This record gives sequence, C-alpha cells and structure tokens, in this order.
Amino acid sequence: SDVCSSDLFYHTSYRSILQLYPFLNRSNVYHVHDKISGTIGVKILRLVDRKIASYIAVSDFIKEDLIGFGIAKEKITVVHNGIDFTNFDIQFANNNLTTVSRIGIVGQIACRKGHEVLLNALSSESIKKKKFVLEIFGTGNDDYLNFIKNKINELGLSSSVQFNGYVKDRDLIYQTVDFCVVPSTEPESFGLSVVEPAIYGKPVI
Repeated sequence: SDVCSSDLFYHTSYRSILQLYPFLNRSNVYHVHDKISGTIGVKILRLVDRKIASYIAVSDFIKEDLIGFGIAKEKITVVHNGIDFTNFDIQFANNNLTTVSRIGIVGQIACRKGHEVLLNALSSESIKKKKFVLEIFGTGNDDYLNFIKNKINELGLSSSVQFNGYVKDRDLIYQTVDFCVVPSTEPESFGLSVVEPAIYGKPVI
C-alpha cells in the first residue's frame, strides 16, 4: 500500500508503532512528549527500537528517561516545544495587584499536577487570613475532579476557589490571575505551565 511504501513514518505514540510494526521499515521517528519509564511503554520500545531510526525528546529530562531504560543516546535529539507568540497580548503583563490575590493553576487536573497539594497549602491558618481567589483552568477525569471538589468543601475553601474549565484563550487566562503556581508532584516533561505565564510577565511559584 502507499502507507507501507512511505519513506518516513512520524509517530507521537509508541502504540502506533506497535500496531504498525509488521509493516514498518526502519525509517521511523518517534516524538516523545512524556516520561515512559515506569509504564508498559518501556517493554514496547525495547521491542520496536530496532525499527526506530531517531527519537525526538521535548526536553533533556525526556532524553535521560529514554537513555535510562536502554535507548542509545546517539539516536535521541532534543527539540523543545515551541510557543506561538503571534497571538499573545503581552499588555496584561503589567497588571497591578489588587487587594485580593488571584492565584492561577493552569493545565490538566490530575493527581500528579498537585492540585491537592496546593489546596492543602491554601487551607493553612496563616494563608486563610489572606484575601485570595484560586482560579483553576483545565479539565480532567471526572472521578478526580469530584475528589478535588470534595477536598475544597472539606477544607472550607468553597468561597475562594473558582473552576473555569478549559479556556483556549491564553490572554483571558493570564489577565485573570496575578501569579501562577505549578505544584506538580512528579517531574514535568516540558513545563509549558511555567513558560506561558512567564511570557505574560506573571510570577510563577
């Protein structure tokens, strides 16, 4: 078929490599965005590695992760994620702080992103005395979302937390907050949630 006779295959998932493995030649490039060690992906990549000509890692962390379970470093090139600046309105960078601190956490709502850690920190007596609103941007698994919402009620933070769901407009997100927090409990493959607010001149913790 035309697909099988292609000169180069570009993959963003090891699952596609496994599914197509019998039909692939050795001209495959795998663009790796997430940590693979500790997942079934390690076994899969060890199986299909001989048909992968090159790996593109989004960060040095991902490169080291690949090397750690046996991928030859000569096959790995680091290419950082890019950000399109053309649609960014940087005028929001100079917002003046109000009497109420607007704290932002942006991205997927998942256990490893540390939402629970942030909520526990905000529930401390010393912080509760401050005036703040936590603006949560993003979506996630329904079970974990319900867990986080119950945690908010349990900690007495209901009046201080705002769920905004997924918001595509980055200008709207970063004009809403004074600073952002990235409380991830696991290493990030490439921290867009740090880079984006920095572009807008927003401090990041």
